Amino acid sequence: VFGESLEIRRELVSRVGSVESLRDVSVSLNNVGRVAEALGDLGRAEAAYRDALRILEELAQKLATSQMENDLAEVRGNLERLEERRR
Repeated sequence: VFGESLEIRRELVSRVGSVESLRDVSVSLNNVGRVAEALGDLGRAEAAYRDALRILEELAQKLATSQMENDLAEVRGNLERLEERRR
């Protein structure tokens, strides 16, 4: 389900290209990462989290909001947790 949502949101970005649609993609990527992590697919989880982080860092340069800071903190926290699981 999250994979389908991600594809739909990526299509919206290609058509609309708004900040909101890019944020939606980052949220979907974060969700894909969480599901992959829960299933034990740590490589896929890391890739999804890193993609989400890249998008959010780019957006934060254009739009510094508390929501953006919260999104960044969540994805960074997910990456830190993932790194700890690998130790």
